[in-house]
Amino acid sequence: MKMIKALDVSSNQGKIDWKYAKAGIDYVILRSVLKSGKTDARFAENVKTLNEIQMPYDVYKYVYAQNIEEINQEVFGTIKCIQDNGAKCKRIWLDIEDDSLQALGRSALTTLIQTGIDAILKNGFYAGVYTGYNCLREKWFDLPDVPLWIARYPFSTIYDINSDIPDTSFVSDYDWTGWQYTSRAYIDGISYFCDLSVFDEDILTPFWSDKSVYLENLIYGESIAAALEEIGIDGSFENRCRIALRNGMGNYSGTAEQNLELLRRLRNGELLKI
Repeated sequence: MKMIKALDVSSNQGKIDWKYAKAGIDYVILRSVLKSGKTDARFAENVKTLNEIQMPYDVYKYVYAQNIEEINQEVFGTIKCIQDNGAKCKRIWLDIEDDSLQALGRSALTTLIQTGIDAILKNGFYAGVYTGYNCLREKWFDLPDVPLWIARYPFSTIYDINSDIPDTSFVSDYDWTGWQYTSRAYIDGISYFCDLSVFDEDILTPFWSDKSVYLENLIYGESIAAALEEIGIDGSFENRCRIALRNGMGNYSGTAEQNLELLRRLRNGELLKI
Protein backbone atom coordinates (compact mmCIF):
# COMPACT_ATOMS: atom_id res chain seq x y z
CA MET A 1 0.00 0.00 0.00
CA LYS A 2 1.37 3.42 -0.95
CA MET A 3 0.22 5.91 1.67
CA ILE A 4 -0.52 9.62 1.53
CA LYS A 5 -1.02 12.08 4.38
CA ALA A 6 -4.32 13.80 5.05
CA LEU A 7 -5.82 16.44 7.31
CA ASP A 8 -9.35 16.65 8.62
CA VAL A 9 -10.30 20.12 9.74
CA SER A 10 -13.24 22.19 10.98
CA SER A 11 -13.87 25.59 12.47
CA ASN A 12 -11.94 24.33 15.52
CA GLN A 13 -8.75 24.96 13.54
CA GLY A 14 -9.70 28.59 12.90
CA LYS A 15 -8.67 30.36 9.72
CA ILE A 16 -6.20 28.17 7.81
CA ASP A 17 -3.43 29.56 5.62
CA TRP A 18 -3.50 26.86 2.96
CA LYS A 19 -0.45 28.36 1.27
CA TYR A 20 1.56 26.73 4.05
CA ALA A 21 -0.81 24.01 5.30
CA LYS A 22 -0.92 22.26 1.93
CA ALA A 23 2.78 21.33 2.06
CA GLY A 24 3.08 17.55 2.35
CA ILE A 25 -0.69 17.04 2.32
CA ASP A 26 -2.43 15.17 -0.50
CA TYR A 27 -5.99 14.96 0.79
CA VAL A 28 -8.27 16.96 3.10
CA ILE A 29 -11.55 16.08 4.83
CA LEU A 30 -13.78 18.97 5.91
CA ARG A 31 -16.48 18.95 8.57
CA SER A 32 -19.74 19.71 6.81
CA VAL A 33 -22.91 20.10 8.88
CA LEU A 34 -23.27 20.44 12.64
CA LYS A 35 -25.86 18.82 14.89
CA SER A 36 -27.92 22.00 14.59
CA GLY A 37 -28.06 21.59 10.81
CA LYS A 38 -25.89 24.65 10.29
CA THR A 39 -22.83 24.49 8.07
CA ASP A 40 -19.40 24.52 9.72
CA ALA A 41 -18.36 28.16 10.08
CA ARG A 42 -15.16 27.69 8.03
CA PHE A 43 -16.56 25.33 5.42
CA ALA A 44 -17.23 27.89 2.69
CA GLU A 45 -13.83 29.59 2.89
CA ASN A 46 -11.98 26.26 3.04
CA VAL A 47 -13.91 25.00 0.02
CA LYS A 48 -13.14 28.16 -1.93
CA THR A 49 -9.41 27.93 -1.28
CA LEU A 50 -9.15 24.17 -1.81
CA ASN A 51 -10.94 24.59 -5.14
CA GLU A 52 -8.46 27.29 -6.12
CA ILE A 53 -5.36 25.27 -5.22
CA GLN A 54 -6.93 22.08 -6.65
CA MET A 55 -6.42 20.06 -3.49
CA PRO A 56 -8.51 16.85 -3.40
CA TYR A 57 -10.94 17.01 -0.51
CA ASP A 58 -14.03 15.30 0.83
CA VAL A 59 -16.39 15.93 3.74
CA TYR A 60 -17.45 14.15 6.88
CA LYS A 61 -20.73 14.18 8.78
CA TYR A 62 -20.74 13.37 12.49
CA VAL A 63 -23.79 11.15 12.86
CA TYR A 64 -26.35 11.77 15.60
CA ALA A 65 -29.29 10.07 13.87
CA GLN A 66 -31.35 7.62 15.89
CA ASN A 67 -33.59 6.28 13.15
CA ILE A 68 -33.93 5.90 9.38
CA GLU A 69 -35.67 9.23 8.86
CA GLU A 70 -32.98 11.10 10.75
CA ILE A 71 -30.03 9.50 8.93
CA ASN A 72 -31.63 10.38 5.61
CA GLN A 73 -32.10 13.95 6.80
CA GLU A 74 -28.45 14.15 7.85
CA VAL A 75 -27.21 12.82 4.51
CA PHE A 76 -29.47 15.12 2.48
CA GLY A 77 -28.45 18.07 4.64
CA THR A 78 -24.82 17.28 3.93
CA ILE A 79 -25.46 17.05 0.20
CA LYS A 80 -27.25 20.41 0.28
CA CYS A 81 -24.26 21.89 2.11
CA ILE A 82 -21.96 20.53 -0.61
CA GLN A 83 -24.12 21.89 -3.42
CA ASP A 84 -24.79 25.29 -1.85
CA ASN A 85 -21.08 25.94 -1.32
CA GLY A 86 -19.79 24.66 -4.66
CA ALA A 87 -17.76 21.90 -3.04
CA LYS A 88 -16.02 19.58 -5.49
CA CYS A 89 -15.81 16.63 -3.13
CA LYS A 90 -16.60 13.09 -4.22
CA ARG A 91 -17.06 11.18 -0.96
CA ILE A 92 -19.10 11.66 2.20
CA TRP A 93 -17.64 10.03 5.29
CA LEU A 94 -20.14 9.03 7.98
CA ASP A 95 -18.54 9.63 11.39
CA ILE A 96 -19.75 6.87 13.72
CA GLU A 97 -18.56 7.49 17.26
CA ASP A 98 -21.30 9.18 19.29
CA ASP A 99 -22.16 7.19 22.42
CA SER A 100 -25.88 7.40 21.61
CA LEU A 101 -25.28 5.21 18.56
CA GLN A 102 -23.95 2.30 20.59
CA ALA A 103 -27.19 2.32 22.58
CA LEU A 104 -29.12 1.48 19.40
CA GLY A 105 -27.63 -2.00 19.34
CA ARG A 106 -25.53 -3.67 16.70
CA SER A 107 -28.30 -4.67 14.30
CA ALA A 108 -30.13 -1.34 14.35
CA LEU A 109 -26.93 0.67 14.01
CA THR A 110 -25.76 -1.51 11.12
CA THR A 111 -29.06 -0.86 9.35
CA LEU A 112 -28.86 2.87 10.06
CA ILE A 113 -25.34 3.12 8.65
CA GLN A 114 -26.23 1.13 5.55
CA THR A 115 -29.25 3.37 4.99
CA GLY A 116 -26.99 6.41 5.11
CA ILE A 117 -24.52 4.81 2.71
CA ASP A 118 -27.31 3.91 0.29
CA ALA A 119 -28.58 7.50 0.34
CA ILE A 120 -25.07 8.79 -0.37
CA LEU A 121 -24.52 6.40 -3.26
CA LYS A 122 -27.93 7.05 -4.80
CA ASN A 123 -27.11 10.73 -4.96
CA GLY A 124 -23.93 10.27 -6.94
CA PHE A 125 -21.32 10.34 -4.19
CA TYR A 126 -18.92 7.75 -2.87
CA ALA A 127 -19.25 6.77 0.79
CA GLY A 128 -16.95 5.87 3.64
CA VAL A 129 -17.16 5.20 7.38
CA TYR A 130 -15.00 6.81 10.05
CA THR A 131 -14.99 5.33 13.52
CA GLY A 132 -12.82 4.74 16.57
CA TYR A 133 -10.76 1.63 17.16
CA ASN A 134 -12.71 0.90 20.34
CA CYS A 135 -16.02 1.04 18.44
CA LEU A 136 -14.68 -1.64 16.13
CA ARG A 137 -13.30 -3.74 18.94
CA GLU A 138 -16.60 -3.57 20.81
CA LYS A 139 -18.48 -4.45 17.58
CA TRP A 140 -20.89 -1.55 17.60
CA PHE A 141 -21.88 -2.44 14.02
CA ASP A 142 -21.09 -4.79 11.16
CA LEU A 143 -18.58 -3.30 8.74
CA PRO A 144 -20.19 -2.12 5.49
CA ASP A 145 -18.57 -2.59 2.09
CA VAL A 146 -17.07 0.91 1.89
CA PRO A 147 -13.66 2.34 2.81
CA LEU A 148 -12.92 2.35 6.53
CA TRP A 149 -11.13 5.24 8.24
CA ILE A 150 -10.02 4.33 11.77
CA ALA A 151 -9.11 6.65 14.63
CA ARG A 152 -6.48 5.24 16.95
CA TYR A 153 -3.81 7.27 18.72
CA PRO A 154 -1.12 4.93 20.05
CA PHE A 155 1.05 7.75 21.41
CA SER A 156 0.56 11.26 22.80
CA THR A 157 3.46 12.52 20.69
CA ILE A 158 3.22 15.90 18.98
CA TYR A 159 3.66 15.30 15.25
CA ASP A 160 4.42 17.50 12.30
CA ILE A 161 3.98 16.70 8.65
CA ASN A 162 7.46 15.23 8.34
CA SER A 163 7.23 12.97 11.37
CA ASP A 164 7.21 9.22 10.79
CA ILE A 165 3.85 7.55 11.29
CA PRO A 166 3.52 4.90 14.00
CA ASP A 167 3.86 1.23 13.15
CA THR A 168 0.74 0.16 11.23
CA SER A 169 0.51 -2.97 13.36
CA PHE A 170 -1.52 -0.81 15.76
CA VAL A 171 -4.45 -1.07 13.35
CA SER A 172 -3.61 -4.30 11.55
CA ASP A 173 -6.71 -6.07 12.88
CA TYR A 174 -8.84 -4.27 10.30
CA ASP A 175 -8.78 -3.75 6.56
CA TRP A 176 -8.52 0.01 6.65
CA THR A 177 -8.17 2.63 3.95
CA GLY A 178 -7.36 5.49 6.31
CA TRP A 179 -5.80 5.72 9.76
CA GLN A 180 -6.09 8.84 11.89
CA TYR A 181 -3.08 8.32 14.11
CA THR A 182 -2.97 11.56 16.08
CA SER A 183 -5.03 14.55 17.15
CA ARG A 184 -1.86 16.40 18.12
CA ALA A 185 -0.38 17.41 14.79
CA TYR A 186 1.24 20.78 14.35
CA ILE A 187 0.92 21.98 10.76
CA ASP A 188 2.33 25.21 9.35
CA GLY A 189 -0.47 27.62 8.53
CA ILE A 190 -2.80 26.23 11.24
CA SER A 191 -2.83 27.84 14.69
CA TYR A 192 -4.27 24.88 16.59
CA PHE A 193 -3.53 21.18 16.83
CA CYS A 194 -5.29 19.09 14.22
CA ASP A 195 -5.82 15.47 13.27
CA LEU A 196 -3.37 13.80 10.91
CA SER A 197 -4.09 10.61 8.98
CA VAL A 198 -2.57 8.36 6.40
CA PHE A 199 -4.61 6.88 3.56
CA ASP A 200 -4.13 4.36 0.85
CA GLU A 201 -3.50 6.56 -2.19
CA ASP A 202 -6.36 4.78 -3.96
CA ILE A 203 -8.71 7.03 -1.96
CA LEU A 204 -8.00 9.66 -4.61
CA THR A 205 -9.25 7.48 -7.48
CA PRO A 206 -12.77 9.01 -7.62
CA PHE A 207 -11.48 12.51 -8.33
CA TRP A 208 -12.40 13.39 -11.82
CA SER A 209 -9.11 12.97 -13.63
CA ASP A 210 -11.22 11.06 -16.16
CA LYS A 211 -13.00 13.76 -18.16
CA SER A 212 -14.64 11.35 -20.60
CA VAL A 213 -18.07 12.29 -21.85
CA TYR A 214 -21.06 10.35 -23.09
CA LEU A 215 -20.58 11.28 -26.74
CA GLU A 216 -18.92 13.95 -28.82
CA ASN A 217 -20.39 16.25 -31.44
CA LEU A 218 -23.41 14.07 -32.20
CA ILE A 219 -27.09 14.88 -31.90
CA TYR A 220 -29.49 12.27 -30.57
CA GLY A 221 -33.08 12.64 -29.46
CA GLU A 222 -35.37 15.56 -28.82
CA SER A 223 -35.16 15.30 -25.01
CA ILE A 224 -32.41 14.47 -22.56
CA ALA A 225 -34.20 11.30 -21.44
CA ALA A 226 -34.65 10.10 -25.03
CA ALA A 227 -31.11 11.10 -25.97
CA LEU A 228 -29.64 9.12 -23.08
CA GLU A 229 -31.75 6.09 -23.90
CA GLU A 230 -30.60 6.20 -27.53
CA ILE A 231 -26.99 5.82 -26.45
CA GLY A 232 -27.80 3.06 -23.99
CA ILE A 233 -27.85 5.15 -20.81
CA ASP A 234 -30.65 5.02 -18.24
CA GLY A 235 -32.77 8.12 -18.90
CA SER A 236 -34.87 7.84 -15.74
CA PHE A 237 -35.34 10.85 -13.48
CA GLU A 238 -33.23 9.21 -10.76
CA ASN A 239 -30.28 8.67 -13.10
CA ARG A 240 -30.63 12.16 -14.57
CA CYS A 241 -30.38 13.51 -10.99
CA ARG A 242 -27.04 11.73 -10.59
CA ILE A 243 -25.79 12.94 -13.98
CA ALA A 244 -26.86 16.51 -13.18
CA LEU A 245 -25.03 16.39 -9.84
CA ARG A 246 -21.89 15.03 -11.54
CA ASN A 247 -22.06 18.02 -13.89
CA GLY A 248 -22.38 20.59 -11.13
CA MET A 249 -26.14 21.08 -11.37
CA GLY A 250 -27.43 20.89 -7.80
CA ASN A 251 -31.11 20.60 -6.91
CA TYR A 252 -32.06 19.06 -10.26
CA SER A 253 -35.86 18.80 -10.49
CA GLY A 254 -36.36 18.02 -14.17
CA THR A 255 -37.40 21.49 -15.31
CA ALA A 256 -37.40 22.28 -19.01
CA GLU A 257 -34.47 24.67 -18.52
CA GLN A 258 -32.39 22.05 -16.70
CA ASN A 259 -33.18 19.36 -19.25
CA LEU A 260 -32.28 21.62 -22.16
CA GLU A 261 -28.96 22.43 -20.51
CA LEU A 262 -28.18 18.72 -20.03
CA LEU A 263 -29.14 18.06 -23.64
CA ARG A 264 -26.98 20.95 -24.85
CA ARG A 265 -23.98 19.56 -23.00
CA LEU A 266 -24.66 16.09 -24.34
CA ARG A 267 -24.85 17.33 -27.92
CA ASN A 268 -21.70 19.42 -27.52
CA GLY A 269 -19.69 16.59 -26.02
CA GLU A 270 -19.56 18.27 -22.60
CA LEU A 271 -21.75 16.00 -20.46
CA LEU A 272 -19.47 14.26 -17.96
CA LYS A 273 -20.07 10.61 -17.11
CA ILE A 274 -20.98 9.37 -13.66
